[in-house]
Amino acid sequence: MTIVSHNDAKQRDARTVLSVGEERTVVILEEDVDDQGTGFTEIENIHTFVDPGKITLHFADTVRVKIVDVGENHADALAVEQLN
Repeated sequence: MTIVSHNDAKQRDARTVLSVGEERTVVILEEDVDDQGTGFTEIENIHTFVDPGKITLHFADTVRVKIVDVGENHADALAVEQLN
């Protein structure tokens, strides 16, 4: 995984990388970032917040997510399947 500086990430528009409705397989990098079970990951260096839906997310879980919103410098996704 490549670590990208905040300034580098700001220069890349997430909307050119991700599309609403797209599904991706990701690894959860941080769990429960908001005390509501939301996970955090990066998809092609785009910060992505993962709504757990009916899944309990843990650090290092591999899950399939569906992109539900894409902003200029981040995305929101819904966990749809736990793969491990």
